[in-house]
Amino acid sequence: MQLGMGVSVGVATFDACPPSDLLICADIALYEAKAAGRNTFRIYEAANPIKGLGSGLQEPRIPLSN
Repeated sequence: MQLGMGVSVGVATFDACPPSDLLICADIALYEAKAAGRNTFRIYEAANPIKGLGSGLQEPRIPLSN
């Protein structure tokens, strides 16, 4: 029997979000990563808003491989 695991990660930094909203920003990035597919991540950036979310998300620079 084989067992596989996938990881989706959402990242937010203090320079993109106020400390009181940091977890919310990371959560938004996490849900975007999950929507994009398996084994990926998204970085929250306030400078790049995405329509409909009112948030900024950066595409990952390094794709994760299986």
